[in-house]
Amino acid sequence: MRGLYLVRVLDVARAEVDRLERRVNQARLEGRTKEASRLHRQLDEARSALQELEALDEALESLTRPSPRARQPKPGASWLEQKIAEVRENGYNPVIDYGVLVNITPLKEAGVLHPDAARVK
Repeated sequence: MRGLYLVRVLDVARAEVDRLERRVNQARLEGRTKEASRLHRQLDEARSALQELEALDEALESLTRPSPRARQPKPGASWLEQKIAEVRENGYNPVIDYGVLVNITPLKEAGVLHPDAARVK
């Protein structure tokens, strides 16, 4: 997901921030204060969107990177806990045969899903 989609979206968002910064500066230099103010609001929105995308990128990168401190299930853990740990082990690696709940839990814990995903129990 990161390589196919998010990297491109991040590039577009960064380019938009750069473009708006140039336009704000140009409008200020030319004394067009109303336009500069309007563009600055757009720039603030673009920066906010970029920050959200960068936070998502960091969360996804963290999720897919193998962790030396991977949480292991306790001895005697339920099947569900064991399978979630297996999917999480060595970076997120879903197993289709384990079903939605097992595969979605690490994504929910990482905070990369829409809040409605919390309904999956």
